[in-house]
Amino acid sequence: MNKSILSFSSALILLCATGAQAQTADSVSTGSGYKDQVFYSMENGVQSTAPNANWDIAFQISGFSSAILINDANGAELYSVPGSSAESWKQPVDTNGMADSWPKWNNSPFTWDAGAFNMDKDYNTGDFGWGEYSMVTHTVSGTTVYVVKLLNGSYKKIFIDGLASGAYSFRYADLDGSNEVEATLDKKDFPGKNFGYYSLANQDFEDREPATTSWDITFGKYIDFVSAGPGTLMPYAVTGVRINKNVLAAKVIDVPADESIAPEESAFSDTIATIGWNWKTFNMGSNSYDISTTQSYFVKSQAGNLYKLVFTGFTGSSTGRYIFTKTQLSSTSVGQPDSPVGVMALHPNTAVAGETVQVVFSTEQPVGQAFIAVYDMTGRELLQQALPTGSTGLQSVDVRTSSLHSGMYIVVLNLNGITAHQYLMVH
Repeated sequence: MNKSILSFSSALILLCATGAQAQTADSVSTGSGYKDQVFYSMENGVQSTAPNANWDIAFQISGFSSAILINDANGAELYSVPGSSAESWKQPVDTNGMADSWPKWNNSPFTWDAGAFNMDKDYNTGDFGWGEYSMVTHTVSGTTVYVVKLLNGSYKKIFIDGLASGAYSFRYADLDGSNEVEATLDKKDFPGKNFGYYSLANQDFEDREPATTSWDITFGKYIDFVSAGPGTLMPYAVTGVRINKNVLAAKVIDVPADESIAPEESAFSDTIATIGWNWKTFNMGSNSYDISTTQSYFVKSQAGNLYKLVFTGFTGSSTGRYIFTKTQLSSTSVGQPDSPVGVMALHPNTAVAGETVQVVFSTEQPVGQAFIAVYDMTGRELLQQALPTGSTGLQSVDVRTSSLHSGMYIVVLNLNGITAHQYLMVH
């Protein structure tokens, strides 16, 4: 093992949780058919529950990326009109071929700072996807016409005029230009929130989040990339858990959940789907969900407390209930470096194009068939790299990013047919 691997592996030494408070059993229901989204505080439990079907688009209130979301996990769809601009807004939109060849966009599964309207972006040039930032006026002006499929199945064209003085202005209409509506969402009307929401169908604003500082994780539906066969990923609506801004989480695998211990600082991530959905699998034989007994999660709440989170049940669409235990860990101490915890980490997880990224992982089982693959955000495989076989323990593999453009990618590790993934940002 070379010096660089030793240097990085030292960051993966595990910490033993000591002085822990009593384990608490809890559950959260997202309703029949997963109809709700639940916002949850690690200290104080459920903070609020909001229906999924009362919004189509959402505008970022805090932060600097001007993210705009689409309600994709609940059926809304977003397409950018090829070759469109502000000048083409008044032209009717012909959607012939839209489903086959137009760019279709989903929200980022790993950051709140990139919604579907931002996915065709390059922040380095001031391109926010839906608009261009001006260094002179410090405003963002719209550049692209989109087509939105609403939750009710109807279609609208939409144009984000801009963001100026803390207010988003936008317009939308039927595809032929009739029934045009102009609206403005002012950030100051949603103080202390991550997003302000709007229903195109109802022509109404929705204040559906609790205060950002009051919740740590949210339960509900979102789009992630799942395997659709060898070498193929596809966007798919999943049910799982995402973390809030200013919250960190770490995943521990391949260790009995009741024996796992919290990893060191460097293993924690702000990737919003770190907890995610794949701690459960659907059992076709029993028509119910099996819960992994070798996965556990550690959450650093906004209040600064460390929690261990273990899922023990999931009822599926009947009640959408998540069942889990949480344990507040009051202090930590250094454990042994040969602990059997399985990890996967990228170093760095934000890279400059051309920079080498280390994929570090550990496994107790000898590696048979194994590879690392990189996918873009449409699920297209861009490269695949075979790994040495027969080894166990902590390992590191270098992946070059010279063939990757600025954007977001999924790095998938496949060991003996079992996969894990992390998200990579390339500037």
